[in-house]
Amino acid sequence: MDEAVHRFDLIQRDGIIVCFDADAVCDKNYLTELERHFNSFPITPGCSVYFEHPVEDENYDSEILNYITQYELHLRYYNHALRFCKLPFAFHTVGSSMAVSSSAYQKQGGMNKRKAGEDFYFLHKIIALGNFTELNSTRIVPSPRISDRVPFGTGRAMGEMIQSKKEYYETYNFSSFELIKKFTSLIPQFYLSDLETIVPAIAEGEYRKLKLFLNSEKFEIALIEIRKNSASEISFIKRFYVWFDAFRVLKLVHFLRDNLYHDVPVHIASLQLLQKLQFANHIDSSGELLKTYRKLDRDGYK
Repeated sequence: MDEAVHRFDLIQRDGIIVCFDADAVCDKNYLTELERHFNSFPITPGCSVYFEHPVEDENYDSEILNYITQYELHLRYYNHALRFCKLPFAFHTVGSSMAVSSSAYQKQGGMNKRKAGEDFYFLHKIIALGNFTELNSTRIVPSPRISDRVPFGTGRAMGEMIQSKKEYYETYNFSSFELIKKFTSLIPQFYLSDLETIVPAIAEGEYRKLKLFLNSEKFEIALIEIRKNSASEISFIKRFYVWFDAFRVLKLVHFLRDNLYHDVPVHIASLQLLQKLQFANHIDSSGELLKTYRKLDRDGYK
């Protein structure tokens, strides 16, 4: 990516830097749709590209296909759960399915050198610039390969599922996101009020756990600082989400998993979210659930 910046500088152009895995494949219109997208959205700093893992492919055995179906369902469920919570950074962060402008790449300090999750950390720096977009008119098909090179991600998850022989992949309890949504709906009130004023809006047990987490994150100190630098409620909310960013939300989700709502099979949690969004009454299989989530990602909430 750094070399791409160098070459664009040589020709004095702000080009598009695209990430792609060596063992992924894509639709034939991939490059033309990337070009069209950035021409159509000239101020976008980057985009997340639509992806589909191979879930019906004779080149892989049924065990691999079953597990990758459940893992992709987990990825899509988590992203839509963030949207359910009305969070401004609810975008997929898959390393083989993203593109950024050279200028945005440079503005945010380039790609980090983490051994895992570098795509997640990098893309959220780009998302923070605003005007981030999604490209859904083409498709990337990442490999469901097994890998122990990194501590988390698709390859690690696939390896762990195969090793454990569990029937179901477990994901975050939907109750955690219902609590987070209660909290985010109260954020405008923090412009003038303190944490204790929102107690009646959240059940006592949930509030105690939430307060434990917020205290560990020095919430009250952050709140004073955010208020001090906010001229209006609108600017306050914007600054609040700089503090309550994707990393802190993920920490909260993990905290709630460990202290309040334990993980559940992915088909149960993802169905609960779809029912809440009124897109499904009852779907039996992970495959059918995944089809519904893919359609929502590609077509939106119509």
